[in-house]
Amino acid sequence: AEKEDIRAIEYLMAVSPKTVYPILVRMAKKENADGTIFHMLSRFYMNGIVVEKNLGESMRLLEISAEKQCTRALYDLGIIYEYGKFGIEKDFAKAIKYYEKGAALDDATCMTILGVLLVDSDEIAHDDSRAFQLFSKAASKGDAMAYDNLGNCYKFGIGTEANLDKATECYAKAAELKKKRNNIE
Repeated sequence: AEKEDIRAIEYLMAVSPKTVYPILVRMAKKENADGTIFHMLSRFYMNGIVVEKNLGESMRLLEISAEKQCTRALYDLGIIYEYGKFGIEKDFAKAIKYYEKGAALDDATCMTILGVLLVDSDEIAHDDSRAFQLFSKAASKGDAMAYDNLGNCYKFGIGTEANLDKATECYAKAAELKKKRNNIE
């Protein structure tokens, strides 16, 4: 972590946040600081870990992180605005903007959430064809939730022809990925 290895810092955040915080502050001061650093710092302020809880500072850091194309920050901001979390006013247009940016950066989670909204939300125009494309692309990246949704597309003919064999394949792949993720034999 002292050598500024992001994976080591992420691990230490869970076991020794007091050790990690000053390292992140130092890294954030660098001109070319990565968006991931600001995302991690935002979590300290969001949850009041080591520092006093400060949602304004957390949002400021998330915005910087998003500007630096950190897909985790784009997803987090999408969720915050979609649901109006942490006292932030619900703003569906902003949520979509952040999910769109994440999807454009090939983030499977943002693609999947955006696809779900394009199929199910009353807040935006439905676009089943685009949702199917997003689910397909996210599934190709190994996203279990995308495979579940792709299975639904094939099962119900959402954005594509109904095909129960393909639906079954997608559901099986989703189950396999979830099993691996949860280390279930």
